[in-house]
Amino acid sequence: MGTASLILCATPNHAHEVQCAYPNAKVIVTPVMVDPPGEDQPRARWTGQGPFRLVFVANLVRGKNPQLFCDVVAELRRRGADVSGTLIGDGSERAAIEAQIAASGLTECISLLGQLANAEVFGHLRASHLLLSASVGEPYGRGIAEAMAVGTPAVCHRSGGPAEFVTHEKDGLLVGEMNVAAYANAILQVMASDKRWELLAEGAIQTAAAWKSEVVLKTIDGALSELCELL
Repeated sequence: MGTASLILCATPNHAHEVQCAYPNAKVIVTPVMVDPPGEDQPRARWTGQGPFRLVFVANLVRGKNPQLFCDVVAELRRRGADVSGTLIGDGSERAAIEAQIAASGLTECISLLGQLANAEVFGHLRASHLLLSASVGEPYGRGIAEAMAVGTPAVCHRSGGPAEFVTHEKDGLLVGEMNVAAYANAILQVMASDKRWELLAEGAIQTAAAWKSEVVLKTIDGALSELCELL
């Protein structure tokens, strides 16, 4: 990398670190490209009525904290909120999650779907009102970006990649503590106002517009053209 003329980084903080390490290179921010299939398909709307649908999309491993997702659904329902949950993914924690769902009496409220084709994942994202990410220090969070691209805001821990590309209360929600209460409180505030949810959803779509391949590739093409002019 020491001889590179152009270095691409997915987030501003990473780009700053790399630019400091390689001052002679041109470093630009190029987000992970997201081009959702079926952009003309309908997406969920929140009117304050009916179940509020949460979705979790990640490997079912300890670092992704899928158990926290189930605990949040249980806590919201304990507080009287009409909430359902869908987990998409598979991994070493699946058996423990299945046992947790059964022991909590949530089999009618939480669906565990396993691995799905990408088009199916986007279908579930569109049908959901919020994506819940329960990782600390998530390097980037492609699932979060894909959810935002179809108008499904995300509630994430304020760390890692999400803290860089999710703007709190503009296109998603960032929580400062990794616990059930913090997530439940944030979600309930959104459920209380359909207008607030709609603003987050529209904000997510607007933010994600910069991640379309045509936009990202245009940025790369421009950077390459500038370098060529210097040769």
